[in-house]
Amino acid sequence: VNHDAELLAAATVEFQRSFDLDFVKTMSNCLYAIEDYGAEIELPKVTVGGDMQVLSTPFQVANDWAKLVPGNVSRGAFARELRSLSLIRKDLRDVPILFTVYSPITIASKLSQGRIFEQISNRESHEVLHHALGIIAGDVSRLIEAAVECGAAGVFFENHDTSRRKLSYDDFCEFVNVYDIEALAGARKGKFNVLNLQGDSPRFYELRHYPVDAISWHFSELYPSVNAMLSSTNKCLVGGINHL
Repeated sequence: VNHDAELLAAATVEFQRSFDLDFVKTMSNCLYAIEDYGAEIELPKVTVGGDMQVLSTPFQVANDWAKLVPGNVSRGAFARELRSLSLIRKDLRDVPILFTVYSPITIASKLSQGRIFEQISNRESHEVLHHALGIIAGDVSRLIEAAVECGAAGVFFENHDTSRRKLSYDDFCEFVNVYDIEALAGARKGKFNVLNLQGDSPRFYELRHYPVDAISWHFSELYPSVNAMLSSTNKCLVGGINHL
């Protein structure tokens, strides 16, 4: 149901009323953030365990990023997700709701089917890459602002691409960190913002000072341990069961 604002909102409300969670995370489809940039998406066959797939994308080589056009939160997939959020907020008035967004590099990775990391490492058209990431960061920031205005307590900021194996430290600072901070500027009025880290070797040390209230990761599967994080940050730590 995650391509229909009304059905997704209804399923979310039903889930919350069944389990009475302390806060609700919007469960948008994992590719909504690239729909408005021209990628062709295959809808998932959820009933048989299928996942969403990118069928085609206009961003194949580094210079293709020059074609990126800013999104608009008042139409398309962005507007659909905000409408779903508004409907959830209407029915769950007393529960904090976190609106799911993706980091600029994660969106760029999805849009290019992972090619952007090689483009960065090979020093390909860096001015064009910076221009594109700046556009995406601005879009994410405006989307976050709109979500908070719609009643979100904050955002669940998904960053799937901070791995040490994907980018060098210098490239991480140049192409990830600065655009994450720019995007998160839209969350300044949020009261509860969560940074979610995925991947096999996230840069915890570099990310622990992000302007968020909590850090989430699969602590039962990845280092550092909870005790290590407790000694290195004063942020709230969020985790969950081992999903393997």
